[in-house]
Amino acid sequence: MSDINIIIHEEINILVDLFYYMEKLKNGILNNEEINILNVYVSKISENALNLSKKEKQRIEIFEKIALEKNIKNNLNSFIEYFSDKDYELVQNLKSLSEKLMDISSLNNVLKDLLKARIEYNDILIRLFIEPKNNVPVYNKNGVYNNSVNQSKTNWQG
Repeated sequence: MSDINIIIHEEINILVDLFYYMEKLKNGILNNEEINILNVYVSKISENALNLSKKEKQRIEIFEKIALEKNIKNNLNSFIEYFSDKDYELVQNLKSLSEKLMDISSLNNVLKDLLKARIEYNDILIRLFIEPKNNVPVYNKNGVYNNSVNQSKTNWQG
């Protein structure tokens, strides 16, 4: 069982790092940090996510074998229940892993909402401050206002 403990412990460490950089990204977005700083956080998140997927794959393979051998469901709660009276350290690591995964999931949802709000905010600013250059108000020869027309088709402007 020591292999499982080592893999889970490494996975928890990666999750802690991932949470740290996700939190830094969230704060960076809220504090309007420069793009190159935010890119560093995104790069670290990507690097940790890749490492996490490798460790997770190892854990899943071991859990699948144990689930078949011990005839238990292949989910975290079933493993916690199965090992509760057999390996206290493993149970604590599994519980910690579960908590960290829930923390990452909720922070991920916050980041999604924050990025969505930031994109909507930027879109509003663009619509407010950047007028289309090809449509201008024009008046006819009698000085009566016409609707905006394409500038390339305009013969006379007042």
